[in-house]
Amino acid sequence: MRTRFRNFRYTRPFWGSLYVLIAGLIIAWLPLGPVNDVVAAGIGGYAGVVLGAVLIAMSLVILLIPIQRGLAAIIAIVLGLASYPVTNLGGFIVGMLLAIFGGCMALAWTSDISTPKGIEA
Repeated sequence: MRTRFRNFRYTRPFWGSLYVLIAGLIIAWLPLGPVNDVVAAGIGGYAGVVLGAVLIAMSLVILLIPIQRGLAAIIAIVLGLASYPVTNLGGFIVGMLLAIFGGCMALAWTSDISTPKGIEA
């Protein structure tokens, strides 16, 4: 089981997808908190949930359809940048930075990198 997961992970931009997923969860979760703790009212709350949901979807596209990772990574980077003015400072800056970092990792990923011994592509 562990070997199968390792093979899956080495043939896809796993870490970039994981960072985009965490960013989407952070950006979508913060507007759902208590109003006293989070400065999200009105359109900012809805926008945070929508941006987070789209980031989660882009994370799944990056992970499950690696041939489309370029477009999904660019969308994740743009949404991460858009989350700063639209939501709570992009998930209090953490979500924004994770979306940008994960999108850049997914965009830079290539399958031509030699894999460790015993791993077949």
